[in-house]
Amino acid sequence: MKTLVICKHCSKEGKGPTYKELEIEHSGIYEFKCINGHENISILQLHSFQLLYDLGIKALLDSYTREAVTSFAVSLERFREYCIDCFLYDLPEENKNATWKYVSSQSERQLGAFYFLYLSKVNAVPTKINNKWDKFRNDVIHKGQIPKSEEVLEYAEYVFDYINETLEVLYNKYADQNVFYLFLNKRFREVKEKYPRHVDAEDPSTISGPTFIDIVPIVKQGPDRSNFVYSFQEKLDLFEEMNQNQSSQGIKRLW
Repeated sequence: MKTLVICKHCSKEGKGPTYKELEIEHSGIYEFKCINGHENISILQLHSFQLLYDLGIKALLDSYTREAVTSFAVSLERFREYCIDCFLYDLPEENKNATWKYVSSQSERQLGAFYFLYLSKVNAVPTKINNKWDKFRNDVIHKGQIPKSEEVLEYAEYVFDYINETLEVLYNKYADQNVFYLFLNKRFREVKEKYPRHVDAEDPSTISGPTFIDIVPIVKQGPDRSNFVYSFQEKLDLFEEMNQNQSSQGIKRLW
């Protein structure tokens, strides 16, 4: 799957927007050269759980149901990692990274860490994953079940609602503490470390897409995030229209 990036140097030189298609990168960091020879670095302004969820929607709309379930399930796992990072926002990054290595390949331990950090920081019992959907996920991923599109659509909406309800809690707790985009700060640091002599090392451009799940309100920030979040069906309609337009043009991009 590909995404579209733009050369900021062409724009600065008055050559107009110069675009290039690149494969989606797990790191969220894109190094590329435009047709005019400019070296660029761009950073994706989406956390991995947002990107994975979008990939799931794309797979679902293209009738790849098993692939969609896998993307939604892993999106939920990476969302819990994102929450853990938010809960521990005031701790040194190196300590968090070192500790995460203990559980990085053990999803059940990550789930336990999420539950108890949620209890500690929010002072409320976290919502448990519905047993029906936990079984559905395991049957598809581990037993090779081929799900119907209707089931996958229902699962997608369940994951969407679960994530958004939890984000509402995080937003109400951390709205004034700027913890939601810590992952971007890490990407900026990684660029400086990996490309110290690159022309864009100190000022990489950023890219984004019409993501299905928004971390914070795009239109307006306020005490109630839910007032500014589109419903699952509204977002699905937007993505379905976009997917149809791309298919009619022979485009194979996520956005």
